[in-house]
Amino acid sequence: MCMRSERHWWGSPLIHRIDKRLNSELPQLATKAELAALDGKLSGMIAARPGRAELWSAIAAMVGAQALIAAVLAVILSWPHPARGAEPPSQPPYSCRLLYDEQRKCSFDPHCDKRVVERLTRASLRDGGRP
Repeated sequence: MCMRSERHWWGSPLIHRIDKRLNSELPQLATKAELAALDGKLSGMIAARPGRAELWSAIAAMVGAQALIAAVLAVILSWPHPARGAEPPSQPPYSCRLLYDEQRKCSFDPHCDKRVVERLTRASLRDGGRP
């Protein structure tokens, strides 16, 4: 065998630089105790996963919430709206309101003045109201 030097390939400067870089940039490898602790944590997390009943109850709660939202939306959309262009009933003219008040007063008082009722009736008819 013909060897040019006594140095082996693992002793070359390139290998030393790679080794130095690996040691400086990569975190240290976990020990067996750390791996065992991590395994215990992972197995605890796996054992604590939800069961079938919990999953089905979560699905039922989500479906129920969607059904509730749909019911509320249906009620809101089916609520009757006033017709467009519909105006609220207007009040009768002032003379008609005076006539109604005087008629109410005369229904309880037999000694009321009938001439006032007749005058207010004419004014009410003139203003477009009903007697």
